[in-house]
Amino acid sequence: APVVGQEAGDNVRALFKSPSSGVQLQLDSIFGVITPELQLETEDGTIIAKDALIDPEYFAVNRGGQTLLSFAAGVTLLAGVEALRTCDFSQNDTSGGWMPLPDDLSCTGYSWPLVGGVGSILGALFLLLPDDPDIDPGDWKPW
Repeated sequence: APVVGQEAGDNVRALFKSPSSGVQLQLDSIFGVITPELQLETEDGTIIAKDALIDPEYFAVNRGGQTLLSFAAGVTLLAGVEALRTCDFSQNDTSGGWMPLPDDLSCTGYSWPLVGGVGSILGALFLLLPDDPDIDPGDWKPW
């Protein structure tokens, strides 16, 4: 039976042992996804039984952290787009600082409701992206 939170389609990594010799191959890890039958399917479509794997682990996403990061990324991205759309950066900088911004920067028409609303929708769309262990907050857990 699957571990609590483990679902078909979750990312899996493991070492593979040869069925004929039982000796571990010289591979660091093989990666794939869990099938509905709780087997590992590799990128090339090969199906491997769980019993043929050494130390199999599945990637469990921290849904709360992923949700928070997705919404923050959506709102931040849209805040930047709205600033580029509404702010007048064409004036001369007299501050001489490391980031040249005009002294009297004005952002006529900047819409916080647009940034919050559409940014949240964009963040929700980020949640539809597949779980990627390289960027998603989560843990590898024993399978």
